[in-house]
Amino acid sequence: MPGRLLESELILEPSTDIIWGTLPDGGLVIAKHGSKIEYLLSSAKPPSHMTPQSLSAVAVTDMGIILGHNDGRIEVLSESGVEFSGKTEASIETILSGGKCAAILDGDGEVRWMDEDKNVHAIEGFGESEIVRVNSKSIAASGVFGTLWIANEGEIVHTSSPSEGSIESISCMEFRPSGILVVSRRSLDGIDDHVPENRVECWNISSGRIHCSETDHPLSSMTPTQSGVIVGDVMGGVTQIEISGQPSDRIQ
Repeated sequence: MPGRLLESELILEPSTDIIWGTLPDGGLVIAKHGSKIEYLLSSAKPPSHMTPQSLSAVAVTDMGIILGHNDGRIEVLSESGVEFSGKTEASIETILSGGKCAAILDGDGEVRWMDEDKNVHAIEGFGESEIVRVNSKSIAASGVFGTLWIANEGEIVHTSSPSEGSIESISCMEFRPSGILVVSRRSLDGIDDHVPENRVECWNISSGRIHCSETDHPLSSMTPTQSGVIVGDVMGGVTQIEISGQPSDRIQ
């Protein structure tokens, strides 16, 4: 099935001052320094709030709009105003919405989670992280040396590290709508006797790793679907992978 380029439309002028996130209805929340927060491509209306120069990350949750700042402050914006929730030692890099909770990654690679009462907690056992994903109350993080951590309600439930003496990387990962975590991993020191050099793993929050499939090339991107995932590799290929783990259709 050949891919095709969809038509695009400019909805905002380019600017280095724009902080943005997605809305539950598919729209965008836009926070531009010195301007009021806006919702684009959405019928919903945001609380009135002027974006400060310190803002570095934003996410929309059931609790309100979470604001992260360069000085590590974490706030929640709602119709009643701005409420302080916590502070980190480094700037807030990423905030991801889990609906009634959120995952927060700071500039030092530390991961925290915000519960439905807007309290911010450190996750004991997580190391320095590069990629963070959230699904409901489950949070997954990849370490700088290829370790995978999975936590539920702030408590680690699974840790998967490279075998002793091995060097690995995690290039991308996503939660599927079912709650299954799909992870792309690569062994950087050659082919391991026990695992493929390039592989996709599926993780269940309760039972751990449930599947592993080899890929022809290292993956560079991933998006979940109702039936599996669509992945892009470093050679420019785009492949649809079904739930069974077998590549079913090379799109490009």
